[in-house]
Amino acid sequence: MAKPIPICPRCGQPATQTLTPKGRKSRCEPCGLWSNGSKPLRDEAGHQAHGARVRARQNAHRFFDPLWKEGLVDREIAYTLLAQELGIERDACHMSLMEAEIARRVPRAVKAIRASLLKG
Repeated sequence: MAKPIPICPRCGQPATQTLTPKGRKSRCEPCGLWSNGSKPLRDEAGHQAHGARVRARQNAHRFFDPLWKEGLVDREIAYTLLAQELGIERDACHMSLMEAEIARRVPRAVKAIRASLLKG
């Protein structure tokens, strides 16, 4: 089944799609927004911000996941402790929901959690 063609958030028109050596690209020529495949159309700043968010979340996972993968605490408890340390709601405390600025705080928060668990 084919993925839907993205709609431009600026003008509301469907994007045009082209096939490149790296895959399918979607573009709204009048607005200058583009994406890979059927992902949301963004301008250059939007692509850069998205990339920064992805990198921050990947780094956050690198620090956070060992807490529960090593068996120091259960995964759900690890997320509860992380939410408390970050000062955010538990429901908002998942890497996929975090903005870059919160994800960048995860390594320091995990160090504090780890120190607290090992001390107690």
